[in-house]
Amino acid sequence: MPVPQAAIPVTHVAGPVLAIAGGQDRVWQALAQAHRIDQRLADAPNHVSHQVLEYPAAGHGVGTYPFLPSGVYAGGDVDGVHLELAEGGTRDTDAAARREGWPKALAWLAALAR
Repeated sequence: MPVPQAAIPVTHVAGPVLAIAGGQDRVWQALAQAHRIDQRLADAPNHVSHQVLEYPAAGHGVGTYPFLPSGVYAGGDVDGVHLELAEGGTRDTDAAARREGWPKALAWLAALAR
């Protein structure tokens, strides 16, 4: 079951914002929300640095470290009940997004330090 969307008060953020989103995210509408964040920051008077890295075929696990094994389900026990949540994407598409996105995220952060 997807998490309900809510407006993130990004116009109150004083620093740079990097959003990394998968288009097949089944936890929430990550790609649509990343674009909303980007647009709200573009329209804001404080003009902080912002960027969206989008991976249309990837699921929820796109913004993590590359080269680590990862599944497309999250699970755990809550009040004695085992829950599994489909995160979307596939292992291959999520891995490709992490592999491509990680150096882009590091380069973006390095550029901020200049």
